[in-house]
Amino acid sequence: MLKFFRQIRQKLLENGNIRKYFWYALGEILLVMIGILMALQINNWNEGRKEYHKEIKYLERLLNEAERDSASLQNSIELVEYKVEQAERVLSVLNNQTEISDSAKFVRDIFLIGRGGSYHPYFPTYNEMISTGELNIIQNDAITDQISRYINRVQSWESFVYEDGEQRRSAYMQFIHHYFSALIMDHIWEVERGEVELSRMKPLGINLEDYFNDPSSVYHAEVVGALNQELTRLYNQNMNIYTIPILELLRDELNSRGE
Repeated sequence: MLKFFRQIRQKLLENGNIRKYFWYALGEILLVMIGILMALQINNWNEGRKEYHKEIKYLERLLNEAERDSASLQNSIELVEYKVEQAERVLSVLNNQTEISDSAKFVRDIFLIGRGGSYHPYFPTYNEMISTGELNIIQNDAITDQISRYINRVQSWESFVYEDGEQRRSAYMQFIHHYFSALIMDHIWEVERGEVELSRMKPLGINLEDYFNDPSSVYHAEVVGALNQELTRLYNQNMNIYTIPILELLRDELNSRGE
């Protein structure tokens, strides 16, 4: 092809047709430029397709993690709500409002209201995108903004909620171990399933009488009960303000792409 063009240029020069040669050369330059622009356009289109598919993969991963996070948060909500109920049952007995209907389950409640952990969002893909500088690949800024606010909100709790909560739980567990042996914990889940009675746990170390007579028992139960009430409120806020909207944003975005 290049040989063909050279022959045309040479023939025009040999014939002394400078004007035609000029227009031909100009046309050849324009043809080359058009070819370059088309090549760039095709390359940009290919790169755009690659970016598009990469974005879809990230969105799918974020959706999977958001669904997992939502399920985990829901489990945490149900757990702390149950612990609130347990604390209410314990306090009702300690305040002489009700009597113990099942001693083994009463001891179970005493142990479990002081146990548990703090919930943390699960979005490793978001953290990966930040570390690799690919966060901007998500075109819908509302998605990344919502995830960012969610993670920052929970991180802001670390000192005044989570650390304080761990201190309250630790103080509670230290207190009840004055009257209940830690060995009982091995049988707590059997109590949950109704497979063990108090008489089987008593030899391990249970002193209900002194526990009832200690005025601090009410205080410590109220403290962890209040902690679980606060976590219930915060976790439900997270679900309604952040987790559910994140799921909706991701699902709507993928649906709009036909995925």
